[in-house]
Amino acid sequence: MILDEPISALDYNSILKLKSILKEEKKDKIILMITHNEEIEDIVDEFITLGKYKSLSF
Repeated sequence: MILDEPISALDYNSILKLKSILKEEKKDKIILMITHNEEIEDIVDEFITLGKYKSLSF
């Protein structure tokens, strides 16, 4: 799955529901998410931060 800003237009309850779905789905899939929102950080296994310092975080 590739998701681009998946929570940008969602309300709080919808974000919680999506996070729950993604936690379940990632058990047997690869999910790539592009986002500026750190609210989903708690459900990712690895993340790459691109920006001023172009650091990679694993």
